Amino acid sequence: MSKYQITEYTLPAPCDLRLAIVADLHNQCGGQAAEAVRASSPDAILIVGDFYETPPRRSYTRYEEAVAFLEGVTGIPVFYSRGNHDYELPSILYDTMTSHGATVLLDESTTFCGIHIGGLNSAEFEKGKVPNLDFLHAFSSLDGYKLLLCHHPEYYRHIAPLPINLTISGHAHGGQWRFFGKGIFSPGQGLFPKYTSGLYENGRLLVSRGMKVRTPPVPRLFNSPELVLLHLTPEKE
Repeated sequence: MSKYQITEYTLPAPCDLRLAIVADLHNQCGGQAAEAVRASSPDAILIVGDFYETPPRRSYTRYEEAVAFLEGVTGIPVFYSRGNHDYELPSILYDTMTSHGATVLLDESTTFCGIHIGGLNSAEFEKGKVPNLDFLHAFSSLDGYKLLLCHHPEYYRHIAPLPINLTISGHAHGGQWRFFGKGIFSPGQGLFPKYTSGLYENGRLLVSRGMKVRTPPVPRLFNSPELVLLHLTPEKE
């Protein structure tokens, strides 16, 4: 049985794509996560940060489960942006990502099936709490549908005024403990956070609860690890 709750959303876009959103794996259960993703038959995978663990958040560097995930989804296009726990990108892991066909987006963008996919390098601005505004403005000026990977949902205030169609985030871990559909605490948002799980801002922000299974010292409560599946589909005339 899968460790993950499968949550599906459908949003309008000028394309027909099924996307698997992998947030906050934290170098855990990479093979099982890959099995769950592959079983969902996505057209592409969006990894939205905290995929593995490095300093300064940790005193060690661990990415073996991240490698196991990449090996398990070989053949499926992958787009990756960093979070605060994957502050450094070891060259051997970068090589593994690119050799498995992953596109690394660190304040960069690319196009896929007619849409623009951008990735904020969250790790670089986590201390200053201000994203790369030059990149955001350049990305938002592109013609067409724009999908942004931004690990921190609390940075949406910088994104909201810009013509970016959809921002996908993680980081909040669903608020850790959930009561009546609301999270209790999130890093960067504090107590009773606004953005923890689901769609917000009229469908312009999507937040995953994340795929981290083991959560010491504070366990999840009423808050299963989550694999989000997003179906982008053209609006019917």
